[in-house]
Amino acid sequence: MNGTTIHRLDNFAVEAAQLFARHCDAMIRQRLGRSDRSRIHVALTGGSAARELYRGLAQPEILAGFDASMIEFYQGDERPVAPSSPDSNWGMASATFLDPAGVPEEHRHRMHGESADLDAAAREYETLLRERLPLEDSLPIFDLVLLGMGPDGHIASLFPDTAALAETSRLVVANWVPKLNSHRLTVTYPVVNAARSIWLIVTGAEKAETVRRAIEQHDSTLPVSHITPAAGQLVWLLDQAAASTLSPASR
Repeated sequence: MNGTTIHRLDNFAVEAAQLFARHCDAMIRQRLGRSDRSRIHVALTGGSAARELYRGLAQPEILAGFDASMIEFYQGDERPVAPSSPDSNWGMASATFLDPAGVPEEHRHRMHGESADLDAAAREYETLLRERLPLEDSLPIFDLVLLGMGPDGHIASLFPDTAALAETSRLVVANWVPKLNSHRLTVTYPVVNAARSIWLIVTGAEKAETVRRAIEQHDSTLPVSHITPAAGQLVWLLDQAAASTLSPASR
C-alpha cells in the first residue's frame, strides 16, 4: 500500500484519541471562515478498537483539544437493530463518545438499522450523504472515515464473499452476510475510497496475521486490501498485539 502511514501505539486509547483530536483540530482550523463547509464530516465505525478510541476521546483532556461541535458524525455501517440495542454501533458510539462530548443532535446522522425495509434505509442514507457532504465528481467526500477490521479482513460491513464488495454505483447498501444470517447496512468502496483520510483502527492479537497479509502481502482476498484512497491519506492505528507480526520495515 503506497503512501500508507502506520502507527504502532503502546497506549492505544490515549494515543489514538490524541491523534484524532490533533487531526480534527487541524481540519477545523483549515475550514474556519468558510461558511459553506465550515464543519467537517467524519464517519464512525463499530467494534472493540473503536470502543477504546471513543472512550479515549471522551476524556476531558482530549475533548479540550478539539471542538466536537464543529464536526458532523455519520456511520460506516450498522446492524439491523435500534440504537437502544446493546448490539448497535451507533448506540455504542453515542454512549462512549458522542454523549459525553456533548455533540448536538443535529450533528449526528445515524443509519436506521431498525427499519423494516433496510434497502430503503440504505437509499435514504445515501441521499443524506449526497445532501450534506461536499461533492467531487458526483461523490460525497468525507473528511475522515474510521474503519475497524475483523480477523477475516472485513471493514464496515463489507464481508468476504458478499455482494457489496462488487458494488460500484450505490454508496450505501443493505448487504446480506451469509455467515451472520443477517443483512447489514454499510457504505461501499466508492464513498470510502473518495474520503480525504481513511483510518484503519485495529487492536488484538487475533487480527495480527490479517494485518500482516493486508500491509505486507496486499492480499486481494481480504476486503480491507481494497481500501485504496483515490487521492486521500491511508493510516493504520495498531496496538502492539495487532502489529506483532509486521516486519521491522513495515513498522
